[in-house]
Amino acid sequence: MEDVVSDSHSRRIQALELLYDHAPENAGEIPHFVDLLGETLDDHAEDLWRGTLRLLDGQGLIKLAETMGFGGNAAYLTDAGRAEVEERRRRRANPAEMRSAAERGILQYLYQEDPHGTAWTQLRGDDGIKIHLEGSILPDSLVGRVAEQLKEAGLIEGGSYVAEFEGPLTARLTGLGQRCIESGVSVEEFLNKQRQAQPGHVFHIGTISGSNLNWGDHVTQNATTSSGLVGDELRQLVQAIVQALPVLGLPDEDAEAIRRDSEVIEGELQHQTPESKGIVRAMLNRNLNRILAEGENQLALYLVASAKVLLRNIGWDVE
Repeated sequence: MEDVVSDSHSRRIQALELLYDHAPENAGEIPHFVDLLGETLDDHAEDLWRGTLRLLDGQGLIKLAETMGFGGNAAYLTDAGRAEVEERRRRRANPAEMRSAAERGILQYLYQEDPHGTAWTQLRGDDGIKIHLEGSILPDSLVGRVAEQLKEAGLIEGGSYVAEFEGPLTARLTGLGQRCIESGVSVEEFLNKQRQAQPGHVFHIGTISGSNLNWGDHVTQNATTSSGLVGDELRQLVQAIVQALPVLGLPDEDAEAIRRDSEVIEGELQHQTPESKGIVRAMLNRNLNRILAEGENQLALYLVASAKVLLRNIGWDVE
């Protein structure tokens, strides 16, 4: 994770950067390192910097000329040291590297704060996360954009939002996000594995037409469910969830609650009262959150992903 940089690593980066950027007035001049720092150091700080310079010298990244007093220590970069700084700066400017660091940083930050996703954690603003990539803090706008993408992928839940910030102000980890960070692989690799492991049956999304259930908040062209009947698709989804309960790995109380909710949902789909839409949407969201939080296998992930696709395509908000 790169959202926290240790003091020793920070000193290492700073030393190499200072030496790289130094432009001597006279060719071949070797600078005193304390002059590059531009600050007065106490004894403890001098000892820390002396250790950093010795480490870099031992690694072949700088050539160090030591004196008894720290103020006389001089150093310059080797070719290996210059190459490391240039590679670090390339990574800092690489959009893919920046996005990947933001993904890892957000997930691990939330994991450290609350690995079970029971409480909301401040993600944006003055008290929010600061993610470093090779010693450079990533832009807050990138963090917000990536956080929103992680929410869309089901790895985090977004809490509060404010107009001046892109992405969620608060967030918490989902069960899927917890498994992602514990897997030790990148977010992209984790999500690719999830997609590859999903069963072959999918809901076909195209144009909702001839629907016998007029519940879409907004319906766009280019979207039809496999039967063309929204009520049928929702009923099939509910039945698939109930049939899968024995192998989803849910606690008994959650499985029983989903069965009860599913009976209510099917009744509302049958009668279609004015209040039915709100009841069905609330119960479906609640059941999907139960499955996502507690499900232990790929079928759970598949059911949740398929349901969210279906609900979004009939214009329903998905929590």
